[in-house]
Amino acid sequence: MEWFEEIFQFLSERKLKLVRKGLNKVYHRKYKKTKKPKYGNINKGFTEQELQRFFNYFMLPKEEKQLLAFVCQAYLGLRVGEVVKIKREDINFEEKQIRIYTEKAKTNDILYLHNQVRIPLFNWCEKQKESIEKKQGFVFFSRNPTLHRDSISPNHLRNKFREICRRAHLDSWYCESDDTNPDYNKKPRKLHRLTTHSLRHYYITRVYQSTLDPIVTKKLARHQDLGSTQIYINTSKEALEEGMKKTFEKEKQNNVRLNNDSC
Repeated sequence: MEWFEEIFQFLSERKLKLVRKGLNKVYHRKYKKTKKPKYGNINKGFTEQELQRFFNYFMLPKEEKQLLAFVCQAYLGLRVGEVVKIKREDINFEEKQIRIYTEKAKTNDILYLHNQVRIPLFNWCEKQKESIEKKQGFVFFSRNPTLHRDSISPNHLRNKFREICRRAHLDSWYCESDDTNPDYNKKPRKLHRLTTHSLRHYYITRVYQSTLDPIVTKKLARHQDLGSTQIYINTSKEALEEGMKKTFEKEKQNNVRLNNDSC
């Protein structure tokens, strides 16, 4: 950093402010791009049938660890960065609780560990007890000898997710990104309907459909405001089509009645 200070030590205060302003623009343009929703009314979450199809295409026991990580995402609503950080000390199987560090809110939250997750997670921790201990207690530990890390990475799960989606023929996409860099001649990225975050969409949608309580859903989603929760509650294609049918078929029936009355 000394060379950096030497460059700017002879600049006036006004010029330093101009330089800072210019650097901020470059930083925000490169690293803080505003995410614009591009999918409108497209359902970004899994349906029940799609989720079961996704789970059925894992090769066991080779991919058991990744499968369990995705099960935790789908049935606990975890983000991909949260699931890789789970440690054995965070889980209390007796009291059916799991402690999660919520990335966005920077808080520690306690979730109820229901049997759909508790049983396979308990079996995994018992079977891999020695490996988990050697890897600083990380439940989803890394076996890669070339990487100096104890847990698997979020990108590892994202890559595995895309691989399974291709196997299961769940790799559809709805448009291409507009964040290409002309300096590197990169092709536009395909924006897939299903991503690892779709597992969280599935969880939040299912909680709301079961409880019909937006406040409970917000709490279980670990959101700080209800607006964020609302974005995650997906409506199926069939429900949207049914809504259109009910609206316009009802209108058509009313018009027919009016015409008959006028006659």
